[in-house]
Amino acid sequence: MSLSDKDAVRSIGYALHNIPRLLWSPQEFDSERYQFCFRIISTHWAKLSHDMQKTLCKLIGLDLALVPVLLNSPDFSIDW
Repeated sequence: MSLSDKDAVRSIGYALHNIPRLLWSPQEFDSERYQFCFRIISTHWAKLSHDMQKTLCKLIGLDLALVPVLLNSPDFSIDW
């Protein structure tokens, strides 16, 4: 596994680590508040399988067709 592959896995882990806590919360899951995490994952978008991309878009309520527009927006992605 290359360093960039590891970074992709780390970004997914970071973005999803709060999901269990959010699902146990009595409040309804607010996908709009969670969209910031997409910015973290987007740095490694091309490394993700199509199924993972679809799942992440579904989680945050984002149309998969809009992803290229966001990825090409200046300063959209966050690379930690």
